[in-house]
Amino acid sequence: MPQIAIDKATAAQLRHFAITHLGLEVPQTCKITDLVRRIRDSGYDEETIEVREDAPKSVPASEKSPGKRHLHERLYLADGGSLFFKESDTTFPDKYREPNGHILRGNDGEIYRQAKIPWALQPFVTIIIPTVEGKDGDKPVFLSVNGTPIIVKRATPQRVRLPFLTAALSNAVKVVYEQEPGEDDTKIPEITSREVPAYHFNVLEVECGRVSGELETYADEGFEE
Repeated sequence: MPQIAIDKATAAQLRHFAITHLGLEVPQTCKITDLVRRIRDSGYDEETIEVREDAPKSVPASEKSPGKRHLHERLYLADGGSLFFKESDTTFPDKYREPNGHILRGNDGEIYRQAKIPWALQPFVTIIIPTVEGKDGDKPVFLSVNGTPIIVKRATPQRVRLPFLTAALSNAVKVVYEQEPGEDDTKIPEITSREVPAYHFNVLEVECGRVSGELETYADEGFEE
């Protein structure tokens, strides 16, 4: 597909790219500078964009097709922490489809396919980590995903990218040690250990849909899980 430098693209080309490739909702009244800003704010950092020879010269703002909704509105968070999109959403951008991902049959009767969303486009979640008794119980919490760190304040709602919840906070554990008393005064007490969640937290808001259901197969591999 032909490429064109962003600073050489027309407003119609930028608008068409933002809608079809990034899933953004872009009013027809947006000027070039605003279109470029919206594209950059979405996390797209390439210097060129793809353009199609049959791309429309303009896109009516009144058109309400699914391709114009913000990408987050087309995503659904499953119980296991993965993101999915509805199979019926035929305009979902190909670049955000996981080719070897799962298929999920939702409890709502819809079929969902797994999405592959880059870091910069991951939905945000609002969480709160309460303070606890004991040493460091009121100190901020350090989280890191793939080398990207953040500090989360306690007792205050914090807006973070979804992977900090699903890949870091939900999987954080600590080891606690317990001493079992001996059967009598002559037996040495037994010390045991177990893993428990490192932090208690509450999820206040998720900037995408939620879905529950059953994972049935891999989308392109054709075998049951």
